[in-house]
Amino acid sequence: WRFDIRGMGRTFFRHFVFCCILSSLPAALGFYEGLVNADVNRKIDLTTQLTKVDVKIALNNSGSQDATSFLLAFSTSTESHLSYLSVEDAVGNYLTVAKASDETAPSGFVFYRVGLNKTLKPELKVSVALYAVFTHRMVPYPAEITQSENHLVKFTDNHYFLSPYRTKKQKTTIKLSTDNDDTTTMTEFPPTDKKKGEITYGPYSEIAPYTLSPMELHFENNRPFLAVTKLLKEIEVSHWGNIAVEEVYKMRNAAAKLKGSFSRYDYQFSGGPSAIKEVTGLLPETATDIYYRDSIGNISTSNVLPTEKGVQIEMRPRFPLFGGWKTEFCFGYNLPIENYVRVFRTSGAFALRVPFSTHYDGVVVDDIAVKVILPEGARDIEVSVPFPVDAIEHGTYFGTLDFVGRPTVIIRKSNLVPEHTVDFQVTYRVSSLHLLRKPVLVSIGLLLLTAAVMAYVRMDVSISKEEKDGKQAAARVFELLVSFQANEKRRAEAYKTLDAQHAQFVLGKRPAFADDTKRVKDLNKECNDKLQDIIKDMKLWDAAKVAKMTEVATATQERHNTVFAYYTADLKASAPKPSKDVLTERHSKVEVIETEIQDLVRDLTDDL
Repeated sequence: WRFDIRGMGRTFFRHFVFCCILSSLPAALGFYEGLVNADVNRKIDLTTQLTKVDVKIALNNSGSQDATSFLLAFSTSTESHLSYLSVEDAVGNYLTVAKASDETAPSGFVFYRVGLNKTLKPELKVSVALYAVFTHRMVPYPAEITQSENHLVKFTDNHYFLSPYRTKKQKTTIKLSTDNDDTTTMTEFPPTDKKKGEITYGPYSEIAPYTLSPMELHFENNRPFLAVTKLLKEIEVSHWGNIAVEEVYKMRNAAAKLKGSFSRYDYQFSGGPSAIKEVTGLLPETATDIYYRDSIGNISTSNVLPTEKGVQIEMRPRFPLFGGWKTEFCFGYNLPIENYVRVFRTSGAFALRVPFSTHYDGVVVDDIAVKVILPEGARDIEVSVPFPVDAIEHGTYFGTLDFVGRPTVIIRKSNLVPEHTVDFQVTYRVSSLHLLRKPVLVSIGLLLLTAAVMAYVRMDVSISKEEKDGKQAAARVFELLVSFQANEKRRAEAYKTLDAQHAQFVLGKRPAFADDTKRVKDLNKECNDKLQDIIKDMKLWDAAKVAKMTEVATATQERHNTVFAYYTADLKASAPKPSKDVLTERHSKVEVIETEIQDLVRDLTDDL
């Protein structure tokens, strides 16, 4: 990438002739030719994927007229990558910058007019600071690399600061992302100085307007080249205390594409210099209910750390992003409305102020749509964004219990950088009656539902006895008898088990017999309740079976009282263990009751 100085001389001569021709055109542009760049100190930062240019200009009025503005010039190819541009005076006040689209610009150049805060008189000088951020100016070269290779990029520019004015003195300093001089190549354009991670071109003197001298650098840059190809940021405002923010991302790694297949084994041991492993950012300190998910579901590889500046977020995709790889996910959180919506007491208007772009560090956003959903009934909507946008659209959004819909504002812009993460404002008016609409509707709905339930439970929709169908009655009696049989079978098995446990207790092998009796006592109560429910339902269908079921209820209660009288006596600490004769006598009494219960149950369930 090194150029021969003699070849550069010929190239410079051709550009000089071309610039001499262009220098005769400014009169048609309508700008003042008496301005001269007395001193230009340009710094280019290439330490990330963004190209940041900081230029200090000492502008001298060497003509005879007053100057109220001056022009900045960019080549058409360079200006297509321009994302952010600001100009300050010597005390840090921002100057107005506007694209000079109404002027007849020379072919191949784009101009911006910068307004001065004070008129620049002849023979006076003013100092201004230009700050510009460009995207996608560093091109991966080679375009494809393997998993373990370092990422190399190519950067092209002009050795000189491009200007429509003559420049007396100029120097350019370029800061690279690497200190490895072995991987860095550059065009030689004396005087040139290359130190560790820094290249200095110049100083150069007496540079004619529009002078071009191609500069090309090739160096290592393993910083993340993360680009958001599409971002939908939805901000839903509720005057009941909350602002819900949801951001849907489509991301890609804009570095050199991965050549060959991906090896998880190699990645675990050596990683990948150009791979993006995580994305970090900073949320407002009041952000709550943070979530991070994709089409599969929640992504748990994330950390949220409260800090003094805000809520630090660290998110890892499901897989490392190599060059050319893409991912999509959804990220959301809630904000308290009192911190971001201001009320103007005199006019009754509301003003929403929230950040415009993404909160992630060092990310380029190719295309963004910020959708603000205002409360239903909002009117007199005005949008204020501190930089030019591509479009502002108005629409309507229908949510839960919305009748006329909520007004929406969609702001679209392309080619954004972190400098665009500043607050924008949406002002609107909304009546308090509209805010009460939903609670009133919910209350009315609940009242109507309650009234409907009350009317329903008071309606007699049962079928009269004369209209009962015999088959329907038989089917219902059958269902009740099945339930009755299962209930008594369950009770009988419980008592049978308890009898066996009592036998072990008598032999000293069942110390937990007291717990056994408690369980059976509870089960007996449950079975009694179930039997009473069956009897109550059976009264509507068969009175004869009700009488027998009542007898079963009496007999089971007698069995319960008899058995538990014995067991309670045995559980007393002072009571002696019952003898064999006593046990035999007890079993005889209980067996008589058991036989009675079995006969009654058999009579009832013979037809099953």
